[in-house]
Amino acid sequence: MSQQHLTIKERGLIAQYLDEKMQQSKIAKILGRNRSVISREIKRNSDKDRRYYPQRAQKRYEKRRKRCRR
Repeated sequence: MSQQHLTIKERGLIAQYLDEKMQQSKIAKILGRNRSVISREIKRNSDKDRRYYPQRAQKRYEKRRKRCRR
């Protein structure tokens, strides 16, 4: 996969798989991503209760992206 950034669809799948108690390494394999990408995504975008919300993650990504100016 040549994409660098996760899509909202991938973020939704991450949330679904986490709800199913799937391991991060298996999520990475299914999505064709490096497991560190999945780990960082979850760490970066989970709330205080360690819950991952894909819509919130997407908004945070967009906010960071605007600041980056790339």
